Amino acid sequence: MLWMHAPVRGEKPSAREDAAWAYDAKTAKLVLLGGWAEGWLDDLYTLDVEFRHRFSANSFGSPMPCGTSGVLQVAGLVGPPYTLHSVEPTQGPITGGTYVLIRGLNFEGCKRIQVKFTDGENEEIVEGTLESDTEIQCQSPVWERNGEGEVDVRVALDDQNFTVNRVRWTYYANTSPHKCLAYGPGLSPKCAWGLPALFKLQAKDSTGKNRTSGGDPFEIQVLCEEVQSLDDQDSGVRAERVPVDVQDHEDGTYTCSYIPSMPNTKYTVSITLDDPLFPDVFHIRGSPWTVIVEDPWIRIPKVLSVSKAPVVDSGVSIAVQGHRAVMWGGQAERVHVLDMVALRWDLPEVIGVPPHPRDGHLLVPVDSEVCLLVGGKQTSTSADDLAGVFHEDVWALTGGRTGWRWTKLQVKVEQRHQLGGCAIPGQGRRVVLTGGEDPDQNLKDDAHLISTTNLSKSEVLLLSSLNEERRLPEIPAALLDYVSGEESDDPFFYSQHQFRFASKGHGLAAVDHETIISLGGFPITSTHEVSVGAIDLEVQKIEWRRQPVAGKVPSPRTGFAVHARDGNVYIYGGVDDEGNRLDELFILDTRTWIWHCLYASNGFWVNDHQAAPLLMMDSKKVVVSTGTFGRMESLHVLEYADLQESTSVEGRMNLQLAEDLSKVQQFVQGVYETLSSDPLSAKYTGDEDAQASLVWRLVDALYKVKTRSKDLELTIDTLREGLFLLESTGVTVEMLRKNLDEVEETWRDVRKMAPEMQERILQLQEAEALKLKERIAQFTTKVQTFSEGFRNNTFFKLALGVDDSLRDIARTYSDVMAMWSIATELHEHGTIFGFPELLTEPKANLQALITSMREMRELWAFVEMSELTLDGLRLILWEKVDVEVLQTTAGDLAEQCATYFADYPESDVLKRHREWIKNLVVSMSLISSLKSSNLRDRHWISLCETVKAKEIKYKDPEFKLKDLIELHLHDFEDDVLEILLAAEKESHMESSLEMLDVAWSTIEFGFERHKESQVLLAQMSQEDLQTLESHQLL
Repeated sequence: MLWMHAPVRGEKPSAREDAAWAYDAKTAKLVLLGGWAEGWLDDLYTLDVEFRHRFSANSFGSPMPCGTSGVLQVAGLVGPPYTLHSVEPTQGPITGGTYVLIRGLNFEGCKRIQVKFTDGENEEIVEGTLESDTEIQCQSPVWERNGEGEVDVRVALDDQNFTVNRVRWTYYANTSPHKCLAYGPGLSPKCAWGLPALFKLQAKDSTGKNRTSGGDPFEIQVLCEEVQSLDDQDSGVRAERVPVDVQDHEDGTYTCSYIPSMPNTKYTVSITLDDPLFPDVFHIRGSPWTVIVEDPWIRIPKVLSVSKAPVVDSGVSIAVQGHRAVMWGGQAERVHVLDMVALRWDLPEVIGVPPHPRDGHLLVPVDSEVCLLVGGKQTSTSADDLAGVFHEDVWALTGGRTGWRWTKLQVKVEQRHQLGGCAIPGQGRRVVLTGGEDPDQNLKDDAHLISTTNLSKSEVLLLSSLNEERRLPEIPAALLDYVSGEESDDPFFYSQHQFRFASKGHGLAAVDHETIISLGGFPITSTHEVSVGAIDLEVQKIEWRRQPVAGKVPSPRTGFAVHARDGNVYIYGGVDDEGNRLDELFILDTRTWIWHCLYASNGFWVNDHQAAPLLMMDSKKVVVSTGTFGRMESLHVLEYADLQESTSVEGRMNLQLAEDLSKVQQFVQGVYETLSSDPLSAKYTGDEDAQASLVWRLVDALYKVKTRSKDLELTIDTLREGLFLLESTGVTVEMLRKNLDEVEETWRDVRKMAPEMQERILQLQEAEALKLKERIAQFTTKVQTFSEGFRNNTFFKLALGVDDSLRDIARTYSDVMAMWSIATELHEHGTIFGFPELLTEPKANLQALITSMREMRELWAFVEMSELTLDGLRLILWEKVDVEVLQTTAGDLAEQCATYFADYPESDVLKRHREWIKNLVVSMSLISSLKSSNLRDRHWISLCETVKAKEIKYKDPEFKLKDLIELHLHDFEDDVLEILLAAEKESHMESSLEMLDVAWSTIEFGFERHKESQVLLAQMSQEDLQTLESHQLL
């Protein structure tokens, strides 16, 4: 037993003996009654043994010699019958309002709950609510007047005593958006699209200290805005929100990432936080950031030895051996090899009888020289009778220093295509085959192991198979007989076992000599688990298990490239369940079974090609081969190993910290040296020009101190956080930290020197300001004079011509841009001297001139395009004229002119060109009508007389459209329309006469003598009479 002396405060009872003592467990009070001290005492004291409660004395009856009242306090000794053991969360801001869940024992049945937060000197009590017999909830009280720090949490139920056991709660200063920092490659001015853009977020409290817990309600928003070009970042056409992944490390730091998947885009990253001291949302320091994305791919439009590039339709299989990719299959009857280092296609001469053309086969690398060709289906375009036949043969393709050879091996496998396979490293030439589809279109769930130590000697190994859910049947006797019979001399053997599920087009990768992984394939299923096969060659078994995975899990797919290296499995590309080609690269860490996305785009460029791209991947890069009309002449290379390091926060910070610190050092040191110069010293007072030059440098330095302090201090703080991050990863940063400390010290000196220098050069600065204002006034007058005479330039008149006008515009534009450069310089000077508004008018005038010249340049370009269009029409032979083309061309020009130049200011060029296009439309319409078959020679003669032409040789084979255009038919529109109308009417009459001639040439008349005279009367049939009546109406 350990006795302790409890500190007691207040008026104590007098010394006595034979007093009566009792303890009230419910109220945690000791009761003292009477006693003997030179007489019997008639008093009653209670001692509340709960923390910081009072002793009180009450008298009964006769006087008490030793006094009857007193006040006493004692530290907590025992507590009430309920107790606490934890709180969740364990901390919150000093502004209070955090919901706190208090856990303990014996809370049942209480009706009133009080929760006390106390640091021994200060306390705040709030009401609580009963959640269960063991849980109470309350909101933390405001603690701003007491500051940050630890406090005790105590509970009192139904006005009983507060608990005495210690349960701690920490108050921290609120996270302040004005102090928080963010840094990393994801916030750099330029990023690579498709690659995860990462950055760190450091939460800081209102005192500038790093927060040590998480849960801050940051709002991180990334907006993607497509731009027409990287030089014109304000030409956005659409914007959309990009998902952001945020990992809260629960220590005040957050790792954030987003994937910029659109090319030619700018991204705006903003981070905001509610400031509890203000009713607004504020950006953190540096927010928002603008990021322009760049293409991480190396694009090779046309490879070396393009004639050796394959012509691919479909059905190709590729095996990557080290740094070369071997391709065969489909319509490609020859072997093609891509050197993935030199990026050159080769077409080797392969000896031996080649396999039948096929697709859906497996081409798997065994080692650096040998590939195995297994199964497949005869191509449907085969000329022989094997089209559509499933193959069961196995071939070896050997390529090395001694040449290339096809070798057909004696072993056979079951007929199937689109199976998966991979070589087992470190175990000789052993290949695992899985799944596939048989001739009856059944998906298979079995697997095979093919093995050979060389191509001339057999080695047999039989594997049984186990599954985590059930043991599979024994190997069939027929198979045992097969592998132990005469066929055992073959260089290959296979053993069968149950596979994870029926599949085709899946990927298979060997992590090491004991483990293989199967993923993806068709039917497309969930990717939240993969199948892992454990191979034990000593006990001759393979065991499959389903392995759940987490992280950035790739979407289901088939037909992707797969590569295993250093315990990681990489997959690139593939096709999703809707047939879309994917442009994504993922890595699966088989130590943690977590997926990570290394690269992802919207897949626009891989879906632009009709033929499926060829996908190749080695340990450092992804190579995609594409082409036009089937020939794979273009290569796209993504060196993901280097990009993965350069885009990580730690990797990028390690590369940029020294560079950024060097820039800060140069800036701070330059300002310090400038402010250290005194223009009133003897060195400068005797040289007016030198003194004026120094004053200008000093004013510029003071302006930089004033305007760039916030950004510079943000950069310094970011550098310090970056150094801390690198140091936590084991990087040595002592020298960089020393340099940063020196920069901060120098900057503090600069901040002290600036106001002193500002006062010292005040008069000199005012004198230079007057000189600058005079220069600005003179320049303003010059710009005003130039603007007033601007409309007199010849390029506003159509008569000048296209070439001369464009040259005049270019010359004038050069003059205006020279003035713009002066205006920009004067504006910079006016800004640092405090009167930039003096340049508002001349800059506005120059901007209007620039806009006007751009409009005139576009207008003259349209005039040129219109004339070139008409020149093209002029050369068309009359007999080749397409009426629809003429009218469409003229109509398009009219529509473009009306649409593009509707808001342009009126000018002689625009007015007269509109008239020109209007006349062109009329002329093209009339010319189109002249192609009518109604026109006869007399009409052409009439047209010639109308337009006052000598002749129109419309029957000449060399008669062109220009001969009609030069007649300016639009000037004679009404007359020409009259001729065309007359031709149409006369043509109708001619048609009628021809019809009458044909109709009446076959009608026979009968004659009958009149009964009273000798006159012969013509007679017609009833049908001919009806014809006569109808023809009279023509």
